[in-house]
Amino acid sequence: ITSVKTTFMQEWDGLRTTADRVIVVASTNRPYALDQAVLRRMPRRILVDLPDLETREEMLRVIMSNNRVAPDVNLTAIARRLEGYTGSDIR
Repeated sequence: ITSVKTTFMQEWDGLRTTADRVIVVASTNRPYALDQAVLRRMPRRILVDLPDLETREEMLRVIMSNNRVAPDVNLTAIARRLEGYTGSDIR
């Protein structure tokens, strides 16, 4: 039985034989787990890193904008405690 990865790689190689322009966009939470066969086919890579403190704080403001929040809630302090969390985790 052919694995999904093998089938995907065979189809991907076939994209070079067509006159149509094809753009493949992929994402992963484990970029270091990708094997060399996949990496060779991805000529450009863009790292979207975890949100920094300022971004986490802004995310909290947006997420909580439709909620009542006590005036003594310190979103900056909460954002500091969320270091290492993804945007999805924070949501």
